[in-house]
Amino acid sequence: MFFHAYSILWMGGVIVSGKYTITEWQSTIYEQYIAFRKRASSCAPSTERTIRAAIFSFFSYMNANGIDALSDVRAEHLHDWHISSEHSSSRARNLYTSQLRIFFEYLSEKGLVPISLPLALSCQHAPNETVVKVLSRGQIETIETYARHAKSPMQLRDSAMLMLGLKMGMRGADIYGLKFSDISWRKQAISFIQQKTGVYIELPMPVVVGNSIYRYITEGRPASTADTVFVNHVSPDNSLRGSTSVRNAIQRIFRDDAERDFTGFHITRRTFASQMLCSGSTVPLIAAALGHARAESVAPYLSTDDENLRRCAIGCCGIEYAGRYGL
Repeated sequence: MFFHAYSILWMGGVIVSGKYTITEWQSTIYEQYIAFRKRASSCAPSTERTIRAAIFSFFSYMNANGIDALSDVRAEHLHDWHISSEHSSSRARNLYTSQLRIFFEYLSEKGLVPISLPLALSCQHAPNETVVKVLSRGQIETIETYARHAKSPMQLRDSAMLMLGLKMGMRGADIYGLKFSDISWRKQAISFIQQKTGVYIELPMPVVVGNSIYRYITEGRPASTADTVFVNHVSPDNSLRGSTSVRNAIQRIFRDDAERDFTGFHITRRTFASQMLCSGSTVPLIAAALGHARAESVAPYLSTDDENLRRCAIGCCGIEYAGRYGL
């Protein structure tokens, strides 16, 4: 029996959407594996989506090429699937490939495929360095001004969300899932388990953030039984289910900004890290504030500290080059 995932379907407890065609036994294998991943370690929704897409992509490849069982999969099949990937960038292609490799390692431990088969999938990709984009001083002032003058319920919600991202570096997923029990007004702190990493973190809550949250709760939040701070403003009033709300919060403010070169909410977190670095905070302190396990993850933000980078520049005094004719 085949399932065509061109529209949203309920498949044995998993909601699937996209363009993949899988069989009933493949759906069962996937359900068992994703349950294993969730038991073994934290698995953020974004990670689960990547895992699902990678596995369903390969299952669809199997079905399109007449491969009826996992025992029939060969190294050349994995290689062919990898090079025929629909992703244009090597980084995206290898992200999916690494997830499929972990899946096949799981299958090999279960005795469903040869133990050496996962080695056919490379988990390496060429280094990819990008310049970190942060909000300009003018854009930060725009957000702060918007927050000070917010009046409508939606404006108050947007302001509180943006302050959490800009002044505390919280991820969008942790913001829309923030609970009343996560906030300690007495300690002026917010503590929660990060949705992406599953790691507990406690952050000091700046006064401007506390004020924004308080204003939203007392002046803008509709009556709701939800235990989350931020809720929908249309019926039914309940907890927000996705990151669209936080992404829309920043897009509403900069809708008419012709110089805007970003679309996602995550730029507030990058700006927070950059501001800490420019103010002289140590790398371990920044990593702790971001909830990162490794200090190396802060390295990309070094490129945003223009003032201190200028101090590293080497002058040309003493190494002047004199060419022919005195040039």
